[in-house]
Amino acid sequence: MSDRDQQIEQIKSQQLMEAVQKALFKGRYVFVDCFEGPFTSFVTSRLGGQSAAPFDSFNMAYHVGDNPLNVARNRQQVRDDFGFQHLCFMDQNHTNQVMIVDENNVEQEVFPCDGIVTKLKGVALAVMTADCLPLMLCDEEKQVIAAVHCGWRGIASGIIANAVEKMVGLGAQRERIVTYLGPAIGPRSFVVGDDVRDIFVQQYAPYAEAFVDRMVVNPELPSVAPTIASSAFSIEGTSAVLQGRIPVNLANPDPASLEEHKVSSTTVTTCMTPSCSLSNPMGAPLDASLPETHMKTDTTIMEVVKDPIFGEIKYLKIEGKHLCNIYELAVLTLQRAGAVGYVYGGRFDTFAQSTLFYSYRKAHVTGRMASVIAINA
Repeated sequence: MSDRDQQIEQIKSQQLMEAVQKALFKGRYVFVDCFEGPFTSFVTSRLGGQSAAPFDSFNMAYHVGDNPLNVARNRQQVRDDFGFQHLCFMDQNHTNQVMIVDENNVEQEVFPCDGIVTKLKGVALAVMTADCLPLMLCDEEKQVIAAVHCGWRGIASGIIANAVEKMVGLGAQRERIVTYLGPAIGPRSFVVGDDVRDIFVQQYAPYAEAFVDRMVVNPELPSVAPTIASSAFSIEGTSAVLQGRIPVNLANPDPASLEEHKVSSTTVTTCMTPSCSLSNPMGAPLDASLPETHMKTDTTIMEVVKDPIFGEIKYLKIEGKHLCNIYELAVLTLQRAGAVGYVYGGRFDTFAQSTLFYSYRKAHVTGRMASVIAINA
């Protein structure tokens, strides 16, 4: 690439980031607008904070090696921006443990579990992630909320069902629970082995829908996508894709068939299964390269297709490996738990959008976002 081309790419990247920051609430937050009533919900991005690289800049986690003073400042920024008196985090360890935040423990800042539930007003519940799936649950009528940390281990061991049970114990009705699927590693980026697939399929056969054995590889793409590609945004579509209102009704579902929805008068393509369009849920190219460790295993070319944007696309099967759609795992688990209200979100890919979100699988040493929900005081 010539110096002039590099300068053009840098200008494009800067323009893109400026557009993204303008679309973010206060330049920091993906605002979640799907809950009706007196609720505040959002996801922190990695922009607009105090942390230095590689935790730059809005890291919410103390345990990753960041300067604790910067983490404290970032958390305080959240309190200041939203006026929260109580902001409850968790000491997350991929368990299925869920705790209730009530008058007896609300002064705690950290809870030893992977899911928290409350009906207290003015209390914000936060789940930290950097590829795992953050779930925010809400019974809008009974005003019961939950924040749940969903790695594959937590989902397999029942964290979602346990959170639903705790909500029901506080008066929520399963069929009225509305869910937001926050930013997680996307269905074209999350590679797992036979062992993970088997754990799910052996306990519930429909989980097989969330795994495919096709990998998409484009040899013409660079192994490390430039900033403008890894952000997975188009400048024109930025405002539209940050809206939360793309519902799936679990009481009458076929999530995989709902490929296009209208949001703020702009059509946004979703990708509930890896067999859909080659564009990502944002409508912009993903970083299609696989981690090097996966490419060293035996591969079989299943199909070669021509795409007007990507060029020649090779569909590969990697023996013993599968693409896992963690969003679909969560949807199936919600159905299984009887929480069949509307589901929103599920359109991000933290691995492909590592300019905007933290991705542990991509960076290893990195910060954490926080997905937050609160009942307004």
